[in-house]
Amino acid sequence: MFFYEGQSCPVCGKRFAETDDIVTCPVCGAPHHRACWQADGHCHFESAHGTPEQWSRTANTATEDAPQSTRAENLCPHCGAPNVQYAEFCGRCGGALNASEWQSTPPHQNGTPYHEYTPFRTGFDPLGGVAHNEPFDEDVTAEDLAVSVGANTMYYLPRFQKIRDGRAVQWNWAAFLITPYWLLYRKQYVSGVLVSLFYLVYFALNYLVFHMSGALSITDADPFMVSYEAGYLPVLFLLSIAMLVIHLLFGLFANYLYLHTCKKRVRTAKETDPADFRTTLKSLGGVSLVWGAVSYFGINLFTTIIQMVFTSL
Repeated sequence: MFFYEGQSCPVCGKRFAETDDIVTCPVCGAPHHRACWQADGHCHFESAHGTPEQWSRTANTATEDAPQSTRAENLCPHCGAPNVQYAEFCGRCGGALNASEWQSTPPHQNGTPYHEYTPFRTGFDPLGGVAHNEPFDEDVTAEDLAVSVGANTMYYLPRFQKIRDGRAVQWNWAAFLITPYWLLYRKQYVSGVLVSLFYLVYFALNYLVFHMSGALSITDADPFMVSYEAGYLPVLFLLSIAMLVIHLLFGLFANYLYLHTCKKRVRTAKETDPADFRTTLKSLGGVSLVWGAVSYFGINLFTTIIQMVFTSL
């Protein structure tokens, strides 16, 4: 049975076909073509969320004479809202429904019935299974955090949920491998600038130490031994250890720090413009490709210049 049979995409107006790539709104459950959702960037019925006019399947389905089994209640374990029997995500909060509650015996193509419905997850949940109204603080909800995060909310919201529940350590590969670029890409300017400055100092001192060790060496001396005896190698070693520690700390605690940054932005937006804080929050949060690129090319340009300077001495 096709779950969206008889329904149409609210953006393009076309009836859904069984082979269409369909995503559903985590707030009201309204189905959209994936391409149409991406074109709009949000649910077509976003302005009606939380009002009596909010989209509902029963009010918009074109198959009112469908068998009663397709309208069987499937209670959401997160918010308690009833859902139709074949629903994979809750129509109210967007949370994933328990597989054990998807009871059905639809006919198989060869005539033999399934003993239990196995969900085929073609739906798209922007919050990664976290309820949109789930509280993360007295004045901060999951939906607020999603607006602050902007991109890749499916990754960050479930991890924020675990951090809130006591698991502060959540490994982040991007924060570990490309620390300064990730920080500035995520608009964490203070820590991003500080780590970038450490990068510049690190590379400058590396070139300086190698230049000085080369200047002290004589023709028949080993440059390595000269650097060691002059005390330069321990300096390089300590700098490398400090760099590794910085990367490890951000790899382990970047998500924890980012959650607190997002909460702070939510509160700032609400204080700045209580009536329309989401618009302010979008500008405060999200990501910045410009700052990520500036940090990357800036650090590489600086190291190139430093190398050229010491090579010419």
